[in-house]
Amino acid sequence: MRILHLEDSPLDAELVREWLIGVGLSIEMDWAANEREFTAFLQRGVYDLILADYRLPGFDAPAALVIAKKLCQDTPFIAVTGAVGEEEAVEFLKKGATDYVLKGRLSKLPSVIERALNEFKERRARRQAEESLRRLNRELQAISHCNQILVRAVDEPTLLNAICRIVCEEAGYCMAWVGYAEQNEAKSLLAVAKAGIEAGYLQQASYTWADDTPLGQNPCGVAIRTGETICIDDLTDDVWAMAPWREAALQRGYRSCIALPLKDEHTCTFGVLGIYSTEAHAFTLEERRLMADLVGDLAFGIVALRTRAERMAGEHRIEHLAFYDPLTDLPNRRLLMDRLHQTMSASARSLLMGALLFIDLDNFKLLNDTCGHMVTPFHAWAVTNLWSCWWT
Repeated sequence: MRILHLEDSPLDAELVREWLIGVGLSIEMDWAANEREFTAFLQRGVYDLILADYRLPGFDAPAALVIAKKLCQDTPFIAVTGAVGEEEAVEFLKKGATDYVLKGRLSKLPSVIERALNEFKERRARRQAEESLRRLNRELQAISHCNQILVRAVDEPTLLNAICRIVCEEAGYCMAWVGYAEQNEAKSLLAVAKAGIEAGYLQQASYTWADDTPLGQNPCGVAIRTGETICIDDLTDDVWAMAPWREAALQRGYRSCIALPLKDEHTCTFGVLGIYSTEAHAFTLEERRLMADLVGDLAFGIVALRTRAERMAGEHRIEHLAFYDPLTDLPNRRLLMDRLHQTMSASARSLLMGALLFIDLDNFKLLNDTCGHMVTPFHAWAVTNLWSCWWT
């Protein structure tokens, strides 16, 4: 246990240290005799407990408490003093001190320290639970918004950019991107959407999903190859020291990241959602589970949009074949009759006259017999194109 003791008397400081060691506490104690030393120790190190004499020359425990609250807000602060009035003691505790012990009753100090440390652990555990709950609620809200976007999405780029934006703005992460695995020789990752603080990271990192290159050992590349969620809790760990993309990530403030594979209906991985945080260990097990659910919904939405786009393209091709010649792509008789009917109906309603221009090509039968049925349609297309240019 690391203790910082503020005491102007070396004898009293040594007495407290020996008393704590005598009751079996394993301690490492730094001694500060004035405000300057006290502040310097707090700025340089982290302490489990602060002990302070109530009155020192030009300094006192309440003033030290103010400094401690600024530099190490949650560290227990106990006054060990010769004498203090009841009103002063109450006011001292109201300002945030943990407790106080008279120097004439040091036998109480071990139990006071134990109680203070237990209260500190309880407060920290409660605060961590509250923070975890707040983050989970924030992510649930973000996922709910993402699901609304999925329902209303009309095209892939809009959907992916909206999801990345929500992950950053509402879930609180610093960067998110979606990459598709390209089936080329380099097995590169194509960034199709991104949001947050990217600042050229994806280009500098040169991500790939190839297994035979160091650049392919990035979390997104591994997620695509394995189909598993890959999470890095702390990019400053030595295990990542040789990663070629690590320096670029740290330069932009990334401390942890998670890569979640996007899979189609056949469970084949076709892309990845990468999320980055400025905090180490940002992705708890519960957050990973929620993110995995989000990615499953996102992948389903992407596949649904692609299926709908293919169906609409097929319907368009069928409609086109019904009204256009497959060789020349010129309107056929069916389209002519349809447009003629529409024009005649409009003319009847408006009482306006119209005209139908009929063009005959001389010697077209001779050209057809001489050059063949596969050539003459293109002559007809050339003539039609020429007339279109003249008409416009």
